[in-house]
Amino acid sequence: LSRSFDRILEVDVEGRTVRLQPGVVLDHLNEHLEPLDLFFGPDVATSSRATLGGMANNNSSGARSIKYGMTLNSIRRLRAFLADGTLLDWGPMNREEVDRKRKSEDREGRILDGLIRLVESKREAIRKGFPNTLRRVGGYPLDNILNQWEALEKGEADTFNPAKIFAGSEGTLGILTELTLDLVPLERNTALLMIEYGDVLEALRSLPRILEHSPSAVELIDHNILGQAFNSPGLRDDVSILTGRPNAVLVVEFQSSEADELTKKVESAFNALTRDLPEAKLSILLDRADQKRVWNIRKAGLGMMMRMKGREKPCAFIEDAAIPIDHLPHYVEDLFAFLAERGLRAGAYAHASVGLLHIRPILNLYEDTGVGQLREVAEKSVELSLKYGGAFSGEHGDGFARSEFLKVTHGEQVVEAFREVKRLFDPDGLMNPGKIVDPYPMDRNLRYGGGYEGKEVETIFDYQEDGSFSNAVDLCSGVGQCRNRFVGVMCPSYMATRNEFHTTRARA
Repeated sequence: LSRSFDRILEVDVEGRTVRLQPGVVLDHLNEHLEPLDLFFGPDVATSSRATLGGMANNNSSGARSIKYGMTLNSIRRLRAFLADGTLLDWGPMNREEVDRKRKSEDREGRILDGLIRLVESKREAIRKGFPNTLRRVGGYPLDNILNQWEALEKGEADTFNPAKIFAGSEGTLGILTELTLDLVPLERNTALLMIEYGDVLEALRSLPRILEHSPSAVELIDHNILGQAFNSPGLRDDVSILTGRPNAVLVVEFQSSEADELTKKVESAFNALTRDLPEAKLSILLDRADQKRVWNIRKAGLGMMMRMKGREKPCAFIEDAAIPIDHLPHYVEDLFAFLAERGLRAGAYAHASVGLLHIRPILNLYEDTGVGQLREVAEKSVELSLKYGGAFSGEHGDGFARSEFLKVTHGEQVVEAFREVKRLFDPDGLMNPGKIVDPYPMDRNLRYGGGYEGKEVETIFDYQEDGSFSNAVDLCSGVGQCRNRFVGVMCPSYMATRNEFHTTRARA
């Protein structure tokens, strides 16, 4: 779909919507919208290759989700083919339309009727089973469907939009072929507060006071990323923006359509937080070039962590927990203490504004011991997420890594409701099996695993710096930077064919 279904079909400037095919890349969309003073709110860090269809299936969000929400909030309408060829064209329906469709004998009517009956019958389980956090993507969004249906029944809303059920469905229900999405006005003026701390917990404890000033984003950069940034020739100029050698930095962004209003807002926040956070060092960054330097450090985070030498690597499997802000320091402190007891460490960065930190324990998954630690740490993270009222899946979906824990996080009744959703849309289980419903164990389909040995081959180039050609291959993190078609480093063969088979990632 990203190769062939990649057209922007229509932009309604007055209505602030765009109709497009699912293969459109986010950066391409926003570049197209920029002259119209519009953009798509959810802003993932992988915007140079993330497609809107992928973002819908993942219910993606990004750094500014505290202001713009998740992709689910922006889905107006969609077209999707089911496994049997049925085409769904779903969007907002008034009560009369809903009742008429439910009474029809076709496949669409039966699915719609079944979905509504399901949320009615599981009402209490859904209310109890879904976490009360800004960011939650575990399972299918039955809480949203229930809230919509109740609002329509009570006359508090004019329409009901069943298309939202596809948000975060990870390709398990159908194949999206077209999306209509809500857009937001482009706010061209931004300012940053850069706050430097002695440690991560100190930074996290200050979040409630920072959020009182209504920022558009608050991003954490921890000592692991900062340390590597100071040692990186490519970031030497960027890190010079820091006033010292902090162990943690919060990047606090403010936006406004009016420059004067923005200046007042950021200066007010600076004055209040300078008083409230005497141990921290605060800087106002109004210059675009200075802001870019800070964002360069933040965006380089994952890449620098993955450049670690040797077989111990930061692993993505608990990086998705979203914890209420008041409890976030306790969650991080408990989790890091658990890791330290086992001689493990981790990096942490990303979306502090919504309590979602990308925590990546450093494990050796080439050995059975590391694989055992993978499960042990995952189970502890689930336990702590529940203890502190959070969501174990807050941004990157369930997939192979988290689907098996849905029964623990949401309860058996809600998981059975997920199975019923799957049966309604895909009764033969053909669409992306092993995710959300009837999941595979999280440690079954590993890239490496105990006893793995890479294959060494004769090469023309010298891989001495990486240790070997096999080690260089293993540095691929799978984030798909090689699919970038717009700026910077690119993969020539992918640029020519636009076929995933020809990406550097596929070769690795």
